[in-house]
Amino acid sequence: MLLCAFPSFPIACLCAAFLLAALAVAHFYDNKFSASVRKLEGTFPDYINLFPKENLFTIEVEKSDILEALDRATVVAEGFIPVKIEILNPETLKITTINKDIGGGNEEVSIKTLGLDIGDITGFTMSFNPNYLIQGIEVLDGKTVYLRFSGNEKPVVIQGEHETFKYLLMPVRPN
Repeated sequence: MLLCAFPSFPIACLCAAFLLAALAVAHFYDNKFSASVRKLEGTFPDYINLFPKENLFTIEVEKSDILEALDRATVVAEGFIPVKIEILNPETLKITTINKDIGGGNEEVSIKTLGLDIGDITGFTMSFNPNYLIQGIEVLDGKTVYLRFSGNEKPVVIQGEHETFKYLLMPVRPN
């Protein structure tokens, strides 16, 4: 058993630590908190290959606008009810959820469509888990969000104003 101090705590905290070398586990605890750390065996997945090599088009939207619209549209999304996004025209994104028991929600958000070389994308739709979509947008820095699409049923890359963070979101099949 080891006694350790955490210098980052405002008040020095002494805790007991058990190290089990054979199990590659460390447990830290005191009167109020406990934490365990375990070494995982194997290799980390090659996630870089999951990101699309190119995107067909990008949607630029204000972060606060899309988060507020998602929040309102998903009020009725209990359990796992996907949120459907549809491009009505190059300046408007429609967000829809439908709960068969209690109704649904529709919201429209102003967007800019960027990098469009393939023609008209009016009517393009995809569905996502609303919790994952909201969480991915919330953590981005800045006021602008970029949704980079590579086609139907392909992952979407979500980025903020600064390209230091990429969020990969897989679409779901609508109900």
